Amino acid sequence: MSSSCVQQQQNDDADLLDQLDDSDNEMSDTVELAEEEEDKERQLLIEPTFSFSNSQTCWVCNGYYGPNFGEPLCGACHAFLYNAQRAEELLTELSDDEDSGNDEPPFKDKQEDDETENDADIMGFEDLEDAAPAAPQQQLQQQQQQQQPPPPVNNEPELEQDQQQPVPPAEPVPELPARRDTPERDYERERALNPFLLPIKRPRPAAPLALPHYMQELDEGRARAHEYNGNDADQAEKQITQLIPVEVMLKIFAYLDDISLWMASEVCKQWQDIIAKNTAQSMWKAYIKQRWPLYESLADQPDYYKLYGALMCSCFCRICLIELGSQSPPALEQVNVMRNNVLRGEAHLLHSYEAEGISAIPLDRQNNYWQATILGPPGSPYEGGKFFLFIYFPERYPMAPPTVRFLTKILHPNVSRHGDVGIDIFQQQNWSLALNVAKVLLSVQSLLTDAYTEVCMEPVLGYMYEHEPQRYEQLVRAWTWKYAMLELMSPH
Repeated sequence: MSSSCVQQQQNDDADLLDQLDDSDNEMSDTVELAEEEEDKERQLLIEPTFSFSNSQTCWVCNGYYGPNFGEPLCGACHAFLYNAQRAEELLTELSDDEDSGNDEPPFKDKQEDDETENDADIMGFEDLEDAAPAAPQQQLQQQQQQQQPPPPVNNEPELEQDQQQPVPPAEPVPELPARRDTPERDYERERALNPFLLPIKRPRPAAPLALPHYMQELDEGRARAHEYNGNDADQAEKQITQLIPVEVMLKIFAYLDDISLWMASEVCKQWQDIIAKNTAQSMWKAYIKQRWPLYESLADQPDYYKLYGALMCSCFCRICLIELGSQSPPALEQVNVMRNNVLRGEAHLLHSYEAEGISAIPLDRQNNYWQATILGPPGSPYEGGKFFLFIYFPERYPMAPPTVRFLTKILHPNVSRHGDVGIDIFQQQNWSLALNVAKVLLSVQSLLTDAYTEVCMEPVLGYMYEHEPQRYEQLVRAWTWKYAMLELMSPH
């Protein structure tokens, strides 16, 4: 009897130990799950950034046709696949008198100056035309003329003076009211503090190269491939940047346009310091107004040089930005009156959609290139962001759809790393005459809340959108804060 009781007690103890082991295992599993969730959350906090694969070379040809210089596409792939130029410009052949790059910096002729004056008011940049400071000799001549005494009074006999009509006393000439947003006034104040400032008026950026140039490059083969890659060339460039005197660099920088000047500041720390110290804030402010006319700074006294750089870094493709800001020459052929009338009506119609968070304006007289903005939809991870878009209207518009791309960097499964939008209405077979600019922008805005993941332009983002929504939203918010909220937060 006693042995059976002992045996029963041992069995009960064994069952109790098994239950304790099971509970310990369950607790350990719970702790492991909690630790895994904490690791995921910690990883999300540590890794708020995202980079596309194959970002060092052209994502189409993988560097076969040449370097991409930090852009998503190389020049050849961009010209063949994403070119938004007029057909007449694409068919023109290269002339024999084009600059080879070894001559002296070219100066604009009178015809180009006339075109600039005609198109300056379209860009809202009319005040910059008079903003270029005169050359040192011209400034001395102007100062001498101002310091010269007034011409002597006529000392003729009194009889002759009496016969003449009485001349009223000279009244002081009233000063003309100051023009709006005159960067030359701010420039003169800054130049008084630093006489070595570079001129505020810059030459135009060179237009993106068209198809004939790249066809000739491809025909010649890759004979100059060694120029694009090689550590020896990089080391030589670094040595050259240290050897050139500052005075020589200032002379060279005076011939660069605003985009090239900023890109030169990204070459090395020395050039960045030279450009930052010898360029006026009013210059960068004026060119922000030209490149991003819909930008409205809400910060108090921002650093316009850093702001210009932040806006440049926020763009997907600088080739599209240069193409958007290039002035189209006046068309010599017959103007498409119907197309221009339609676009004028759509520009007026956009004013009634301001409450929807969309806006757009034309940038040239031919209505080829427009810049548009959309606000991030409320409740989405894009909320609070202002996204700039590139719009190109072909000659056959409204019979053919426009080309719409994001200029501002954005993470979305239906937006490529070049900024192209994956909506079926932009295809010729799905385009409708009932659509207009406002409806197109509203469609793009609604895409930010409802992504279509069955067919993605970026499959990695589509997979993250479906299976890792928390990480996806955090990355989207991080990109929105970094690239699309520059109006609220000035870069430091």
